Amino acid sequence: VFLMSGNLLDKLLLMRELKFEPGKISLLQHRSFMATIAVINSIALYMDQHPDSIAPIYLGMKNMHKDIWGDTLKKLYHLAPNEYLQKMFELSSPLGWGTSELLKYDDKETEGIFRTYDAPVGSSFKGKFKYPAEHFWRAITAGTGVSIFNKEIDVIETKCIAHGESYCEFIFMPVEKAVLSKDKYPYQF
Repeated sequence: VFLMSGNLLDKLLLMRELKFEPGKISLLQHRSFMATIAVINSIALYMDQHPDSIAPIYLGMKNMHKDIWGDTLKKLYHLAPNEYLQKMFELSSPLGWGTSELLKYDDKETEGIFRTYDAPVGSSFKGKFKYPAEHFWRAITAGTGVSIFNKEIDVIETKCIAHGESYCEFIFMPVEKAVLSKDKYPYQF
């Protein structure tokens, strides 16, 4: 499993990339906030009960993240696309998004597989959801991936802790290929 090296939060504080001001938190120059998992869980529960809401919420979040995290990572670091994914996983872990590892990456096809352990929504609803649960994480990684790869991609959750699995697993690929998986993975996009 890819683990965070050193104390990333301390490094971000020292680099002034994590700032706490009255009523405001900024991470890598983007407004952030801290809340309990109940905020996301309440929306995820609604999505599981109303599966037609999954795609529009996922796509809206994906579009909001397109020019935020990927562009920020590209500005701060000069890495290969798969290294940007690793950096995103490293940054997201101490923020509560679970611990992720890149299992497979094909640069030519712009596709791959990653796994997330202790994903927040899935872990909260272990074995209790009808549909995959980590739509927020899918949207963040897809939106960031669009910027990293300079290509429209989608992320599909193929295994989910909320279905009783011990981890969540995701595949990513260009949207024109992902749409071919729509029947196999309903309600994801």
